[in-house]
Amino acid sequence: MVGSDLIDARGDLTIGDTLKSVPAFAPPSSSPVGGQAGSFGAGQTFVNFFGLGSQRTLVLVNGRRYVSSNTASIFGPTDPGAQVDLNTIPTLMVDRIETIAVGGAPIYGSDAIAGTVNIIFKDKYQGIKLGAEMGLSSRHDAAEYRLQALAGTGFGDGRGNVVAAFEYSKQEGLLATDRPVTAQGLSYVPPADPNYPFKNQLAAHVKLPVLSQYGIPMAFDFIPGLGADIYNGSGQSQAFNAHGQLVPIDFGAPTGSPLYGIGGNGYDVARVSNLQSPVERYVGYAKADYEVTDGIKAFAEFSYARSKGTELRAQPVYNTYLFGAAGSTDGNLIVPLSNPFLSANARATIAASLPEGQDFFYLTRANEDLTSGLASTTVELYRIVAGFKGDANLLGRKFSWEVVGNYGRSKTKGQNRALVQQNFENALAGCPSGYTNAGIATLSATCAPFNPFGQQNGGGVRDYITTIARPVADNEQWVVTADVAGSVFSMWGGDAAVALGAEHREEISRFDPGAFYFGFADPTNPTAPRGQFGRSIPIDPVYGKFHTNEVFGELRLPFVSPAMNVPFINTLEVNLAGRYVDHSLAGGAFTWTAGGRWKPVEDFGFRGNYTRSIRSPAITELFNPTSQIFTTAADPCDARNLASGPNPGVRQANCSAAGLPANFQSNIVDFTAPGSISGNTGLTNEVANSWTIGAFLTPHFIPGLSISVDWVNIKLK
Repeated sequence: MVGSDLIDARGDLTIGDTLKSVPAFAPPSSSPVGGQAGSFGAGQTFVNFFGLGSQRTLVLVNGRRYVSSNTASIFGPTDPGAQVDLNTIPTLMVDRIETIAVGGAPIYGSDAIAGTVNIIFKDKYQGIKLGAEMGLSSRHDAAEYRLQALAGTGFGDGRGNVVAAFEYSKQEGLLATDRPVTAQGLSYVPPADPNYPFKNQLAAHVKLPVLSQYGIPMAFDFIPGLGADIYNGSGQSQAFNAHGQLVPIDFGAPTGSPLYGIGGNGYDVARVSNLQSPVERYVGYAKADYEVTDGIKAFAEFSYARSKGTELRAQPVYNTYLFGAAGSTDGNLIVPLSNPFLSANARATIAASLPEGQDFFYLTRANEDLTSGLASTTVELYRIVAGFKGDANLLGRKFSWEVVGNYGRSKTKGQNRALVQQNFENALAGCPSGYTNAGIATLSATCAPFNPFGQQNGGGVRDYITTIARPVADNEQWVVTADVAGSVFSMWGGDAAVALGAEHREEISRFDPGAFYFGFADPTNPTAPRGQFGRSIPIDPVYGKFHTNEVFGELRLPFVSPAMNVPFINTLEVNLAGRYVDHSLAGGAFTWTAGGRWKPVEDFGFRGNYTRSIRSPAITELFNPTSQIFTTAADPCDARNLASGPNPGVRQANCSAAGLPANFQSNIVDFTAPGSISGNTGLTNEVANSWTIGAFLTPHFIPGLSISVDWVNIKLK
């Protein structure tokens, strides 16, 4: 459990920052870097229990579901019902954060396969609390600012209470180059090794870099076993520097990877990498309750959040033989020797390396001067909770009950500069007479010639070639819950407690990729697939919904209590819980848990449980239309994977029989390759059988000290 005192002491801007201090939560989902998904989720923070993914961690507020801000597109293929952006939670209202490993699924429902994070808000508050903070890192950067206000009061002769909180916070961003160790990072060059295994598969010349900082000219396009660099008079391979001048390529120190070398003038990924996204947040919360009668209380909550995260840099759009044939959308540029931006010296050097009669060459290029990766995501969320709760006596026993409705909506708007291919080709060709602009408006309609050498293109060129893409995601959540809890009979160690309830939940997700990502249709062939405006394949809109009807119950059986003075059994109790979920698309499923606690003495004890939990398929997993993606894969015959798998010996024999050497390095491990993804409405629930066992120590003579150790085993299918 994490208390508000820890949040205050650390001065954390978000709960995600606080949960980083808990070892069970894996980075980066709980880091201030957030999702780092460009315009599809920049700066968002999702919690990730045990490293099983944020889609398997259920986040609740006051024991109730909270609307997600995740994007239901091929860029966010996990369950919008489970993933809560922690930037939208006001830290000032938090009383404590409870975490339940594995066993929370039957109590709270789907998605709690790894565990449950329950954020408990302050129930009542009297007075006014104001706060203002400003902080810097130890290197005097990454500034953080926060303003807070909390106010509460009672009314109606103590029968009612109202509390409200507001927070404004801002954190500055960090690039990888802001940290000297990272800034020296890895560059995209292969090792200068004559035994390099890709020499006959990726490049004919073993010293050919994958990318240089500003472009690599070649005499031939990439063909397996055929290719040639451009050389100077000393026989050194050439690359363009930032000013469009040819300079020798420095491969840097080899690392053994086909992609990375250290140092040199290869492409430095640190220059296009974030360490921390800038995030600006406005978060408000208000709650009121009133005792309508002595046994019935009405309550209502309202939450509002607006959070904007920015991706400062990302890898740009490339033209390279690794991604396509020369002249294709992503392949090497085919550049004539007559290009007016080519200097006389560079033209002479390149011509000397070309075959006789060839008046063009091929160019590999990282288009940083067109698209820097700058993107932003703005999340706007509101949520309303209202209901009644109370106490009642039945058969001489006291029961508590609650009926509550919960509605939330979150809209996520993205924005990023994107390259438009048709205008790129027009500008590369020097804006020839009769050129036609793309079917989508760019920032400028006036063609400006594009200089492919170095990084010398100004705003006019960039504005003609790029447009602003604006994807939008919208999530809605409806939940109605009714439950009753109380003691039903007495046992040796006290009263047996039971809780019973029912819940109806509806999740709706929409994703509009916007005009740029949607692409365009061919008016001459209506049945043909849509075309793409840029380098991204056309992305379809996504719409889907489902509902669940659920019933649940819990039972606590106290067999021994401290008052009984049983030797070596200070406390012994058994806990049982079960929930049946009827999913409108995935069908029915039963999740349950059985566990208990045994304390031999007051200060020391053991605990454990066995749980069967579920995760229902996400909207995207159910409804996403078939779309092309670019993805990496874990090639089993790659040298880095040969010793893995259930039977490494068989794997190694199979790879050897396929003619692959033991030091083989597969390009799909490091480079993306085209694939496809599609939804499937026939999906059923994901199921996990899990068990935990642990021990805990809470010595009464050291107040506040708690030590625990737990073993968690999760088998997922």
